[in-house]
Formats: sequence, structure tokens, C-alpha cells
Amino acid sequence: MYIIITVGHSGSGKTRLINKTIEILNLDKNYKMCLVDDLIENNDEYKNKIKELLKDNSELELFEKAYFDVRQKYDYDKVNDDKIKKYIKNKKNIILETTGKNIPKWILSRNWIPINYDIIIAYSLVSVKNLIKRNKQRFKNSIKQFMDDNNATAPRMPNIDKAIIKENVKNIRHTLFKLYKKCIVTHNIEICNGVRINKLLIFDNNYKDMKLIYDNNELIKVDKFKKIINDASK
Repeated sequence: MYIIITVGHSGSGKTRLINKTIEILNLDKNYKMCLVDDLIENNDEYKNKIKELLKDNSELELFEKAYFDVRQKYDYDKVNDDKIKKYIKNKKNIILETTGKNIPKWILSRNWIPINYDIIIAYSLVSVKNLIKRNKQRFKNSIKQFMDDNNATAPRMPNIDKAIIKENVKNIRHTLFKLYKKCIVTHNIEICNGVRINKLLIFDNNYKDMKLIYDNNELIKVDKFKKIINDASK
């Protein structure tokens, strides 16, 4: 059994990353998704909020506020946590998702994950230039789909501000370096909690074919690791 944590900035291709990771590791394709975004984007109150904001051509900050208001009101973090616990109890394979701004210490614990689960962390790295381009297109496509289909999920609006995306990518890289040094090369319990990561995969998703650029089967010097990561996300 496994838990895959897919990591990447919005627009980096985390959904595609799931299939690529399963394919490369030859894993069982039966799994359960545990994503807070899915709960919110299917919430009727959130859908109505987004429709009203689109009518008024509102600022992006209001879309983000609508997202977090609904997330907090319905306590979707707890709802999602309960789903994870249920699936683990029933011995299901699980997919989680994060942007990668922080090491996911909350899940890296034997209080959550039994010893018979493999923990797999997979990163999708994309350059700032391509993230801006893809998020703009994603913004247009998600709005059109939502307005054309009443049954469609309401999108969480992606950020398309260059400065913010650049800062986010910098934070993701910094966290990834830390993860590699403290949770892969060594095992710092304070930083990585009590569970060892079984597999770290990093993909360059700047091109048509998502390319595997690092697998922790091979431990390399931190400087070389940094260069691989920087080249894919500069």
C-alpha cells in the first residue's frame, strides 16, 4: 500500500504527475484521492460565490477569500483528515496534494501512517515563465468551463502575478532542498517527523513529455541536487 504526495505550484501538472509516478514505480492504479480543493470546488455555496464574483468582475483577492471562507465554514480540513484516516483503516492507496511551501510534517507520523504503507513524494517542477503562461490559460479555461456547465466544479482561481509566482517557486525550491538534506540524505526527526520517506521523485514538466530528473535511488551531493532543481524551475 502507498501514500503518494504530489507536490508543485498551481499549473505545474500535479494531476498528470499522479499517473506518471504510478507508471514509473509500477504501482497499483486503484487509489483514493483526498484533496481539500475537491471538497470546496464541489460545494454549492462556493459555486454561487464564484458566479457572483465573476458577474462583478471582482478582484482575484475576493476569489481567494471565498475559497478560504467556505473551507473554514465547513471545516473541510477535518473532513479531509477523516477521509484519510478512513482509507488508511480500510487499507486503501491514497493520493494527497500540496504546493510544497512546507514539508508535510503533519502526515509524516506513525500516528497517521502505519508501517505497511510506502510514502512517496513526487515533485513537478516548471519554470516561472511557463507557470505564468499555463496559469493564465488555466484561468481562462476554468472560467469558461464553469460558466458553460452548471454541473462543473467551481474553480479556485490561479495566481497569475509574476512576482508572487516567482516568490512561491523560490519557497518551493528552498523547502525541497531542506527535504532532501534533512529527510532523504539524513533523517532529522524534528524536521521530518517520525516516518522515513520511501521514495522521492522529481520531474521536469516544462515540455510535452514529463521527464524524471531525480530518483532517490541515488544520493548525490547537495550542490548537484540544487543545480538539477534550479535548472528545471528557474
